Amino acid sequence: VPDGCFVTVDLTQPVHEGTRLPDPLSALQGGADFPLPGHELASALRAAAEDERVAGVLLRGQVNGPTSALSLARAALQEVGAAGKPVLAYFGSPGEPELWFAAVADELWMEPLGEATLDGLAAVVPYFGEALARYGIEFQVTRVGKYKSAVEPYMLGTMSAENRAQLEALLGDIQQTLYAEIAAARGIAPGELERLSRERGWLTPDEALATRLVTRVAPFSEFLARLRELTDTEPGDEVPQVSLHDYALDVRAGWSSGAGIRVIVAAGEIVDGTSPGEIGGDDLARELRAARDDEDTAAVVLRVDSPGGSATASD
Repeated sequence: VPDGCFVTVDLTQPVHEGTRLPDPLSALQGGADFPLPGHELASALRAAAEDERVAGVLLRGQVNGPTSALSLARAALQEVGAAGKPVLAYFGSPGEPELWFAAVADELWMEPLGEATLDGLAAVVPYFGEALARYGIEFQVTRVGKYKSAVEPYMLGTMSAENRAQLEALLGDIQQTLYAEIAAARGIAPGELERLSRERGWLTPDEALATRLVTRVAPFSEFLARLRELTDTEPGDEVPQVSLHDYALDVRAGWSSGAGIRVIVAAGEIVDGTSPGEIGGDDLARELRAARDDEDTAAVVLRVDSPGGSATASD
């Protein structure tokens, strides 16, 4: 970690609640680093706020991951700004996820040939019921309540009114939250983004600038010059920076030993027995028992990212 560096956050790497194995082919081709869980990335950003070696944080790429995990990192970015360190972002064509995540940045730059998308949230659900019926296949299931829609695609040919109502309520609530948090961070009048979403769907760079969604429209060369200015780097020299992934590993190496808080992540469908890619009931129970018996574990935080699953495994 060089002195006076920027911590670079590559948002194209998915951020999840738990650690995910990287795509083997991508790894062989020199692709993305081993992804770290959202809570550990947030811890690294909070450490950057107090690290004398770190001059600021740089955000690049398209946001990828659930808002639950991303919210941790977004809140940590606010701590970086509160510590007096600049947070800069540069995007080509930002959409709602990028505009929401980077709204807390001090400077949000945009490519002159891009566009800012505000077209609302949507869910696409494929239905196979009628196709299965053509081949004499009947899907039998026991479910409780008309809103239990997980098995609907195998039973129906189109979305039920109940499922449509609950998806519209869920998406509408998330969209309203995202827009409200963007507006609050950028000083935009409440309701303005909802209006733009209904009436426009997308904005030119100049319109995004006028709406205060971004702070500057300029090519990357000018953004790079700004980074050189902030790091006191001469033209032609490398801007000192370190990836958030590598910085998180550096922070982890400096953790002290002794009793601490253990974070246990339960990510995936809940299944009976053991499962390397899902939440195996036996696996999670074993991990919780180990935490209970570990003298170095003072407390446990259990983070759950799951659509549900087996009732017996959950028990």
